[in-house]
Amino acid sequence: MHDIARGIRDSMKTEWFDRFVEAVEADPRSLAEISRQAGLGQNYVQQLIKNRKDPGVAKLIAVLDVLGSASILYVVAGIRMSSDDEAFLQAALSLEDPIKEQARAFFETLKASGRTQALPHGVPEASSSTDQTT
Repeated sequence: MHDIARGIRDSMKTEWFDRFVEAVEADPRSLAEISRQAGLGQNYVQQLIKNRKDPGVAKLIAVLDVLGSASILYVVAGIRMSSDDEAFLQAALSLEDPIKEQARAFFETLKASGRTQALPHGVPEASSSTDQTT
């Protein structure tokens, strides 16, 4: 294997593992509870982190399933997702394909308009036409 490819692979391994540790530490449950809920030995996650072991795909999936979908996305892809983001994504995923396409087009239009922040609640959107009072 070329040195560059090996360096990239090693870097990726370190990055996902660091994100994994971060996700585990952010979870309010104990390491033992996460291990038990994943169907693994009580000290599995603790030993995995302590020894920086490669858990293998099946055990990694078991632990990530316990941590939840936002943690899965973060550990695997490095993408952070808030609980609001996750709820939004779950709602979007439940739509039928034609509606998903319409929603995607709406959000692309919104993004292209530069409108990326909501109006304060109760504030009407400014009209492009001139208001005339009678």
